[in-house]
This record gives sequence, structure tokens and C-alpha cells, in this order.
Amino acid sequence: MNVVADGGLVGIVTDVGANYATVRSIIDDSSRVGAMKVNSSYGCIVAGDLTLYEEGRLKLTDFSKEAVVRDGDQIVTSNISTKFLPGILIGYAADVTIDSEHLTQSGYLIPVADFDNLQEVLILTDIKETGEAAAN
Repeated sequence: MNVVADGGLVGIVTDVGANYATVRSIIDDSSRVGAMKVNSSYGCIVAGDLTLYEEGRLKLTDFSKEAVVRDGDQIVTSNISTKFLPGILIGYAADVTIDSEHLTQSGYLIPVADFDNLQEVLILTDIKETGEAAAN
């Protein structure tokens, strides 16, 4: 189940009990979210980084070198993600440049959700259907 607040992705439910749910937030160091530039087929990864988040940013990696990514472009959950529903706004691209190997582009993402002031979150109870689940 995906968790959103302030119109943006907060994380994913990793465990549930009778009176609680545990959420891994997208700013967690172990978080990786399959993402894409809105209205494009170019995928990327939003990587959590608690230290970097202190500056209000997360890592944005693995964009194709052919992708045109400008500051402020909306980044949403990918339609090929196995865990996240497609099209949930994650944040905005910033300072994306070609990597030193000249194969991909990387930069930063400014998250939409304000993790320092979360009051309420919305848990999306729809889960991503995969070919595996549909076959069962």
C-alpha cells in the first residue's frame, strides 16, 4: 500500500498489525522508487538519503542520457514499478546533469511531501496488480 501526504508520495507500508502500520519513507537510506518524468517514457530512480534530505533533496539517478530533464520537471511513480501505483507525484527534478561515464544522467529531487511537518497521511489501499498476481 502506498502512502501519500501533501499531494506527494511519502512511502510504502511494509508491515501491518491490528492497530498499526509500519511505513518505509522515501527519504530512508534503503528506499528506492522506480520513477519517471511526467508525460515521458524516460525512467529513473529516486533514492532515499537522510543526510541529503537535510538539504531538502533526494538523489535522482539513472535517467537516460537522451532524456531532456529540466529543473522543476515533475517526477512521478513509474508505470513499470512493481510496488507503487503509477503516476503518484514524488517531487521535482533539480540540477540534472550527464554522469561522468556519459551513459546516464543524475541529479536531485525536491520532494513534494514535507517530511518535517507531516500531520496526516493517506494510505492508498489499492495495490499494484502484476501479471503474477493476476495469474493466481
